[in-house]
Amino acid sequence: MWPGHLGETATPPEHPPDSNAQRLLVFLEAQGKEHARHQEAWGAGQEEASRDPPRPLEAPNPAPLAPSVRTPAAGHTPRLRERAPIGLVNQGATCYLNSILQCLFFTPEFRKAVLELELPAAQPALCRDHGESSLVTQLQRLFLDLQDAQAPVTTRAITRCLGLRNVYEQQDVLECFQTLLTRMAVEKVELRQAFQMLTERVIQCQVCKDETRLEEARLFLMVTVLPGPEESVCSVAEAVQALFRKEQVTGDNQYFCEMCDRKEDASSELCLRALPSVLVIFLERFTFYRGAFWKLKNKVTVSEKLILPFPEKNCYNLFAVCHHFGDLTGGHYVADIMSFEKRCWYRFSDDHVEEIQPGPSESSTAYLLMYRRESLGPTT
Repeated sequence: MWPGHLGETATPPEHPPDSNAQRLLVFLEAQGKEHARHQEAWGAGQEEASRDPPRPLEAPNPAPLAPSVRTPAAGHTPRLRERAPIGLVNQGATCYLNSILQCLFFTPEFRKAVLELELPAAQPALCRDHGESSLVTQLQRLFLDLQDAQAPVTTRAITRCLGLRNVYEQQDVLECFQTLLTRMAVEKVELRQAFQMLTERVIQCQVCKDETRLEEARLFLMVTVLPGPEESVCSVAEAVQALFRKEQVTGDNQYFCEMCDRKEDASSELCLRALPSVLVIFLERFTFYRGAFWKLKNKVTVSEKLILPFPEKNCYNLFAVCHHFGDLTGGHYVADIMSFEKRCWYRFSDDHVEEIQPGPSESSTAYLLMYRRESLGPTT
């Protein structure tokens, strides 16, 4: 999946450059087409991989999220799912899409918002203008199918809405997440709200003490997996803390101070100003060095709980992990997700869904994590 041409490696150079995020956006289009090979390898190694799910949480037992009916009706009494969750059909190399769609479906606030939208009857103009191209309409239909269907559900309508013509070309799950929310926001901006957070970068000149404050709305946090030998382990909690640690900007990276009218040493600190209901964390598992990408296979302790002290202490509980198995040129995505309805974990590998048991929290394949704010309590 990850672009590049050096092949899989566990130990990149000791001091890779830090500007990976910008280069990532440029190279994401050059995705591998080796999904079939990794699907076969995945089948052979599934038992081994299944020993690496996150531990289930002591989650509240929420009420059902939405009526399992084709048209949400006022006063309808929701019912709990009595069977295992349903998988999604892989159209060729769409495991990345299937994984993130399952994560969104099992995000309580997001699923509830999608199913409660009165589409298309309440918005005839939307249907007339967009028809089958309305992503929100198709997502609602997909969620209803995932509630009611007895067999794996197709995602063809979703890929048509997204304009994905080559379903045999694997793409990046984070880019897919961003695309889905951006497209849906055009039709229904409130669907992004569960993931929306506000950050502020505070830069202070060390000479005149003048401050520059830059606010940014985000849908996720990107944290770095520390390079090193495969045995080295860092935790998600430590990586998040490092993201908000005050840094000194010196040397070649000096900050241009408008008050001083020249470059000066400065401090830089990232702060959270508004917390999301659902916190999405992307683990940067690659680095760019000497013209190519290197994959980082370091084990990461997937923290079951995260404490964010900005602006006050808030606890987040893990409920979904997207894994990538493979190398820089291709691979296979699966999602480990905790069902708030059944209070247990499932592994979603396209149309194959199985319940998984608690296992080690250290993972060399975790790629995208979802946490839900504990103070939200049970979902109604």
